[in-house]
Amino acid sequence: MLESFNFEFADELDIGLICYKYGIKIKPMPMGVTNISKAIPIKGRRGIIYIQSGLNPIIKKIILAEEFCHLYSHEQKQLEESNSSINKVENQAKTMAAYLLMPSSLLGEVYISICQQTQAVLVSEIADHFLVTEEFAHYRLELAFGHPVHGITKLPDGSHATIQMFEE
Repeated sequence: MLESFNFEFADELDIGLICYKYGIKIKPMPMGVTNISKAIPIKGRRGIIYIQSGLNPIIKKIILAEEFCHLYSHEQKQLEESNSSINKVENQAKTMAAYLLMPSSLLGEVYISICQQTQAVLVSEIADHFLVTEEFAHYRLELAFGHPVHGITKLPDGSHATIQMFEE
């Protein structure tokens, strides 16, 4: 999906541009509607994403990515679905958005730069690098490693390892 965009750096990922290239319009949520966002399919993968005005730009980016993923991969109307089907679709969109905003290729570059350092890098720093929330970065790294990740560090052999913190 991102191959045609040639994004080389995490801060170049522009979800508005991605939506535009796929024929998805972004509009402000109509007055009086309390939803934060809503995706309305029009034809195929095209549609309109309505999003609440005044959101934090990072939160807006994540919500737009999730709504884009709904339009890109789901055509069913959620009003016609069961709660379990809706939850499955929501999880798929969240997972796809995590891979979209923190693609493996750019995440790999973060690992390489970490291996050049001598100190650990916390998830908060990785979130800042990708311009996402810390919670979102935790989610994406857990997808990558299969367990909660709080940081990444360099090992003596030059490889990297994850850091997981435990509460007592």
